[in-house]
Amino acid sequence: MPADPEVPGPPTGWQPDRAVPALIWAAAQRHGHRTAVVGADAALSYAELRHAVAGLADVLRRHGATAAPVAVLADRGAAQLVACLAALHAGAGYACVDANQPRARVESQLRGCGAAVVVTDRDDPPVSGQVVLAVDLAGWIGAGAAAERAGALGGPAPVAGDQLAYTVFTSGSTGVPKVVEIPHAALANYAAFVARLVDPERADGERLRFASVTSLATDLGHTAVFPALTGGDTLHLVPTETATDPDDFADYQDEHRVDVLKITPSHLAALLDEAAERALPRRLLIVGGEVCRWELVDQVRELSDVRMVNHYGPTETTVGALTFEVPTDPAARPGTATVPIGRPIDNARVAVVDADLRPVAAGVEGELLIFGAGLARGYRDDPATTGEVFPTDHPEGRCYRTGDLVTRHPDGLVEFHGRRDGQVKIRGHRVELGEVEQAVRRCAGVRRAAVVPVAGTGSVPRLVAYVVPSEPPGPTARELRDQLRETLPDYLLPGAVVCLDELPRTPSGKLDVRALPAPGRPAARR
Repeated sequence: MPADPEVPGPPTGWQPDRAVPALIWAAAQRHGHRTAVVGADAALSYAELRHAVAGLADVLRRHGATAAPVAVLADRGAAQLVACLAALHAGAGYACVDANQPRARVESQLRGCGAAVVVTDRDDPPVSGQVVLAVDLAGWIGAGAAAERAGALGGPAPVAGDQLAYTVFTSGSTGVPKVVEIPHAALANYAAFVARLVDPERADGERLRFASVTSLATDLGHTAVFPALTGGDTLHLVPTETATDPDDFADYQDEHRVDVLKITPSHLAALLDEAAERALPRRLLIVGGEVCRWELVDQVRELSDVRMVNHYGPTETTVGALTFEVPTDPAARPGTATVPIGRPIDNARVAVVDADLRPVAAGVEGELLIFGAGLARGYRDDPATTGEVFPTDHPEGRCYRTGDLVTRHPDGLVEFHGRRDGQVKIRGHRVELGEVEQAVRRCAGVRRAAVVPVAGTGSVPRLVAYVVPSEPPGPTARELRDQLRETLPDYLLPGAVVCLDELPRTPSGKLDVRALPAPGRPAARR
């Protein structure tokens, strides 16, 4: 299969001084007086950020955190970010674990990421056999400042391109979250691309304000985090309660005048419904994580001519792999049903193939493959799955099988159509239906179960659990959700439960989705 001639191949060599930790360190040395990060817990200048990162990194090194990732279990804020950056600085990489998940899930992730050290603000973290360090932002800053006065402030550890930068937990069809490992070269390539994407909007020497509105435990917000800090800009870690309240978010925008915002389409739509143009950034709006519809574009355009980019990419390809800049003029839009996912970013290539991985013609639907510098190392401790979805025997080299069905138009523009499996996106989170089904089947009173997505508000699906109870009448939605909350985060919880005598099957024995009653019909017991 010939390579796309318009897209360069992956870099031929690795330059350690282009790694994200080195770039952040250099930016902090140049712009010490500037505000680096604003969180609910603290606002740090670049000098304070440099001291805090170096101070904690020294502690991490003394506890042997260089070969294994550092787990960060803390509330969203400046201290949480410093812990992640310190792990990068020490050469260890990090695994940011959402502290608001059920305790059993937190414990599973702390164990599954292979961390030797856990940095936490919890009094009783579910840790077993790991060194536990308490969050101490003021102490880290003080230690770094003292080291600088003594001439002993250590810079970032040199890292190889294939060395671990961070891990992200994604939903797994077997019921166990997968641990995606992202290398430094992939992160550096992505951060550099976003910096170039933003650059046309930047005046010479101008400082921009980036806003992250999602958990650091996911990679959606990395579009703001690393480009901001490598460029000497200001990163706003908007508190979750602020980011989800239209009035509060609008007030935050008014006060801080955010320039660049990355957000999911459904989150943006909810804010626009009440906050209107006050929810929009001044310079660049990047949407991603879900299908973007033209209706949302129209809503934005009625309020502002802000530059708008649709961004697509699985976690396994380091945040984003394709982009589409939305035309300001409606007449210039392509005739696609939804906003296209665009063309490959720098140092990425794509192919559209059939079930045998053979290329299909332009305009023919097929599975999207992604090649290039953004590929993850694979899944931790899961070589079988890694080999399946990162095949190495493709003529164009190692790639990632996205499972997404797309068409590539003659001009190279890629349009998304759906999935070839049971995966859906809910509030920007990738959800494997198999993981939810496994959890439902383990609940008391459940003999068999299936979980399917149904149309919800706007473009966001909701999950419905169809349950064959062990004994009638079966569990109610409240009873089932109470059990599931012990192991699943809120976005994985079914919104409704329908109890059936049996699950309908096709003649071949598969679940007959079309025969399932809609929630709320007489057959359903909510």
